[in-house]
Amino acid sequence: MVELIDLHNHTTFSDGTFSPSYLKALADKMGIMLGISDHLDNERINSVKKFNEYMNVLKGLGVYKGVEIGLLGEVVIPIENLSELDYIIGGLHNLLINGKNFELWGNDVYEGSVDVFIDELVRSLVRCVEDYPIDILAHSTYVPPFISNTFDVQSIWTDDRMSYIIDACVENGVAIEISNRWRVPHEQFIRIALDKGAIFSTGSDGHSERWYLQLNYPLSIIKTLGIQEGRIFTPDNPFNRLKRFV
Repeated sequence: MVELIDLHNHTTFSDGTFSPSYLKALADKMGIMLGISDHLDNERINSVKKFNEYMNVLKGLGVYKGVEIGLLGEVVIPIENLSELDYIIGGLHNLLINGKNFELWGNDVYEGSVDVFIDELVRSLVRCVEDYPIDILAHSTYVPPFISNTFDVQSIWTDDRMSYIIDACVENGVAIEISNRWRVPHEQFIRIALDKGAIFSTGSDGHSERWYLQLNYPLSIIKTLGIQEGRIFTPDNPFNRLKRFV
């Protein structure tokens, strides 16, 4: 039986609404192993001093200590300090396309070809898996509303595109997050990833009471596909990804 573990949560150290201590108490009450992974690129953790303060709070709570790095952005904390973490999530929130910055979670609309946009998204994800010191790739097949509200998203994710991302994760020892909030990746992506030997993580991407510690989608996928405990990433069994960067 797969243990309940939620490694993707944001607190008042970044853009979440719950304090770390309140979230830990809630997780204990729900019987969920908790990881806190606040955004590294925000003013509360953007220096070594502030990072150390963050780490001290998490150490005191006895939770898994993580951060989320904004992929394609600058990593502002030295690798030596990042090595104190239990895990690192990488999330792509912006895409540089045709020389312009596109916010994936905003209301931006790309006026060009959707295929061009998705191909650049895939290339960027793969490049980040290869170049950043991450354990987990978050919301890997998320697409912005101008695509998801208009197109059949699963048809956009061709076998070649999915395999390109999956192969990069397997080769670099990066777990693929099954995200409750965004309900990605879809089942066919995960089937292919299973066949290719990928490892997965479970996360709510909680920022507020509505989303914290919600794992219905990951647990449903795990049950449907029969994913075994050994294929689920936990910080107790890390991939030592930092060895590639020290």
